[in-house]
Amino acid sequence: MPTERRSYEKFLKFPETPIILKPFNPKARILAEEYEEILNKVLEVHSIRAELFGSTALGISGKGELEFAIYLEEANWQDIRSTLEKEYGQPVAVKPDRIRFDTIYKDTDVEIVMKKGEDAYLGKAVMKFFLSNPDELARYEELKHRYAHSEREYNYQKAQYLSDLTDTLLES
Repeated sequence: MPTERRSYEKFLKFPETPIILKPFNPKARILAEEYEEILNKVLEVHSIRAELFGSTALGISGKGELEFAIYLEEANWQDIRSTLEKEYGQPVAVKPDRIRFDTIYKDTDVEIVMKKGEDAYLGKAVMKFFLSNPDELARYEELKHRYAHSEREYNYQKAQYLSDLTDTLLES
């Protein structure tokens, strides 16, 4: 079954202002390792660990934030959410298979994303795909630069690209 495509109208909430993409900085990985240790101390009571994902994990240009995924099963979903709410407050985004918390660490934005079900499966699959396909990763990074002139276009084009990729991964 193809992944759900969001219509362009859903992206009208984003402004036409440019996205500032920062070149990959290896020091960001050091910062990510520091924060991952902090986050995993919060999660250790549940015997789970967060994983770095996104641009920093892939070593490509990005907006400069650190993104961590916590891949979960339904059974521990509410307990983990409660733990994260105690630490970070209310989530900034809630969807059936994804909940996101935001924080700041050493002047760097941090996104902590709980994922379950197909969202978790596809999140892992996309990271694995990019890490084993450097030419496709380079195309993805180029797409980000091509559309960085508009936050709306950037988010729309990334969403379309990643939907196509996840459809391919689901077929294989």
